[in-house]
Amino acid sequence: MKGILIFLLFSIIYSETLVINYQKACSLAVENCLLLKASNEKLRQKYFDKLSSLANFFPQANLSFGYARLSEVPYFVSGKPIFEKYPFRVYDIFGNFIGITESIPIITGYQIESIPFGSKENYLLRITLNQPIFTFFKILRGYKIAQLNEFIEKESYLLTLNTIKKQVINMFYNLFLLKKQRELLKASYEQLKRHLNACSTLYRHGLLKKLDLLKTQSVLEGLEVNLVQIVQQESLLFDIFKLFLGLEEVEFLLVDSIIQEWEKERLILEKEEKNLDSLLLIAEKERKELKILTLTKEIIKNSIKIQRSSFLPNIVSSYNYDYKKPYSYFEDKWKGSWNFALVVNLPLSLGGGDYTKLKSLQHKLKEIDFYYNWNKELIKNEVRQVYFKYLTSYENFRVSNNQVKIAKEALKEAEEGFKMGKVSNLEYLDTELKLREAKLTNLRILIDNIITKKELDYAVGKEVN
Repeated sequence: MKGILIFLLFSIIYSETLVINYQKACSLAVENCLLLKASNEKLRQKYFDKLSSLANFFPQANLSFGYARLSEVPYFVSGKPIFEKYPFRVYDIFGNFIGITESIPIITGYQIESIPFGSKENYLLRITLNQPIFTFFKILRGYKIAQLNEFIEKESYLLTLNTIKKQVINMFYNLFLLKKQRELLKASYEQLKRHLNACSTLYRHGLLKKLDLLKTQSVLEGLEVNLVQIVQQESLLFDIFKLFLGLEEVEFLLVDSIIQEWEKERLILEKEEKNLDSLLLIAEKERKELKILTLTKEIIKNSIKIQRSSFLPNIVSSYNYDYKKPYSYFEDKWKGSWNFALVVNLPLSLGGGDYTKLKSLQHKLKEIDFYYNWNKELIKNEVRQVYFKYLTSYENFRVSNNQVKIAKEALKEAEEGFKMGKVSNLEYLDTELKLREAKLTNLRILIDNIITKKELDYAVGKEVN
């Protein structure tokens, strides 16, 4: 609640500047980070790949239309008889003329005739449907593989999301550390610069050796180089931080309630008890890398089953409907016809290709098993390392807090001694510098503690919040 109030207070004071705490930074990164957007697009791609695989369960339809014009129509040449009618005289059995018949057609010759086969203009509208009847579950397992690929991409997306959050939090607090380190070096530089001027005066009056003057000058130049390096590191980290947040053209201010409590010297770190064995079990169950390998094993198992079924026959049906003109050689009109076929297809791998693919997949499955066990042990070691670093950070913070208190007491004694003339200006400045260094060390350990907490969540596969 206190952190929210502080965040709102800063938002009011810096109304023209975007005020960001680490939760807001993570939210902006999730919304704007290009890596996460790319990962999300890949997830969408796998979703549509799954839908494409689902379409294999349904008939595949094809609609086609064809038009053909022939320069010459094939024809058949035949002879056509010519008939003419003539009357005939009729005689009785004694050879006597008794009359004339009616006109009777008789062949008087032949006429050549060409019979066309088809037409110059040919049209065809065809609908084809192909439907697998039984493929020994190849299509079902293909859909299962596409579904597993989508699950893998979901885990990869969540892994990318978690990694980006962890990186943003790491950069957020390291920017605080670099800022404090820059302030310390700048103060030390200005302090030593004043001391160098005093040494130069003493040297001109013969009260200081040249070697002491050169040593002071060398230390000052070293501090100047360190200051430039810190400024460059801070600038580069700030640019990367803005890139992750998608705020390259926006001015913003970083605030954090924990850092503010530390600056007011009233921060108390309370250790959260965690059981290492429980963390190891959670990591084995929740780490995305292990989940991805487990899903990959399932894909290979389904691929092996598909490869084994490649030795078995497939039953496929096919239906065709043609609507065409001319319908046949002698019917120049639109008319439809259909045919249905049931095909049993038995692939024969004469070169042994299917068998070698099967053996290759079996070795691939063993390879994934080795990778799974290897990564499981690596993750366990990672969890142990982060866990002990997490525990150590509390003890280190307590010790560094004590060092700050000692440095404060030493500075108090130096102030009193300086007023009494018992402590030189250089000794007083050195004591003040040690206090600044102790505070910086204390802040560095605090930030390590904050980051390590998030790293521990990341190491066991929990969402980084």
